[in-house]
Amino acid sequence: MNTNQVEFFDIPIDRLTQRTLELKLSQALDELGQVLIATPNPEMLLAAHQDEEIARILRSMHIRIPDGFGVSLLSRLTGQGPLRRFPGVDVLLDLCRLAGMRKMHVAIIGGW
Repeated sequence: MNTNQVEFFDIPIDRLTQRTLELKLSQALDELGQVLIATPNPEMLLAAHQDEEIARILRSMHIRIPDGFGVSLLSRLTGQGPLRRFPGVDVLLDLCRLAGMRKMHVAIIGGW
């Protein structure tokens, strides 16, 4: 694990600012390849702790953006320092805005 991440139940979560999030999303769009993005919340992390398949899927993501106040709180309580949360719907809007600036289409697959 590097300093740009925190970890819960062996799942790394990216430590981001609004600027670094936009840079990661922009880079993902510019690469024109498949980029897997997850916005883990406390429920997903607990599910991953109980189910190795979910944990494997979360570990395979290229970008893991912290979602949920509980993830941010857990980071502080476990001594990993502050962690800014980004609600998944806000990330989706950012991604669509950045894609629109590039005149790209966005396909959204999956979700609970």
